[in-house]
Amino acid sequence: GVIRDHNEDSAFADPEGDFFIVADGMGGHAAGEVASIMAVEAVTAALQEAREELAQFARAPRDQGRRALVSALENAVRHAHQSVYQRGAAETDKQGMGTTLDVVLVAGSEAFVAHVGDSRTYLVRDRRAAQITTDHTVAEVLVIEGKLSIEEAQISPLRTILVNAIGVAPDVGVEMAHVRLRTGDRLLVCSDGLHDYFPLEQEVSDYISENDPEQALNKMITVAKNRGGHDNITGIVLEVLEVPPAAAPGPD
Repeated sequence: GVIRDHNEDSAFADPEGDFFIVADGMGGHAAGEVASIMAVEAVTAALQEAREELAQFARAPRDQGRRALVSALENAVRHAHQSVYQRGAAETDKQGMGTTLDVVLVAGSEAFVAHVGDSRTYLVRDRRAAQITTDHTVAEVLVIEGKLSIEEAQISPLRTILVNAIGVAPDVGVEMAHVRLRTGDRLLVCSDGLHDYFPLEQEVSDYISENDPEQALNKMITVAKNRGGHDNITGIVLEVLEVPPAAAPGPD
């Protein structure tokens, strides 16, 4: 962004294309940066240990393997939460630190998403964007309860107050999503420093659909900065170049 003097976002794109992570940290004295780095490192380590499960599922997608991957992904996020929470409790200058966390795990023709906080994951397909995660904020809770309209929530100061985050409270809620991928699909994983400046999903679609992934992301970051750049800006754009042929599911 153009205002913050240090970066509390962290991200990781697996060189083998198996998983992608964005985390947006919070907390004073650079504790947010520590939280986001810890979360990314913990999830990365856990998912690297699950590569054989990923490969097996890609070769022969079965319900049992699908459940195992969902469990591995959720456990990785919960392990990251405990690591951040315990360090925040143990070190005075890190008390209350936390982070958002979005993880996309790709296995064969399927993607599994784990989400905590108000970073977002979008699916862009056939020139239409759809947010596939829910913002874990006070404003979003009020929208769900019918007390705020979507338009009111987009400008409400309550949109920045998290009700769920990695490392802040003893427990954490992990939102899970599943996408069956198609050739040409793109996924955008980003912190609120980016998506705050693109309230219309159609605008997200226009940028992501009309440019190659790197160019799309660069253009969106430039627009976010020009529109205020109030926060750190982090994003990853994934493109599905080819979906593996569907394997016949075997018995579980």
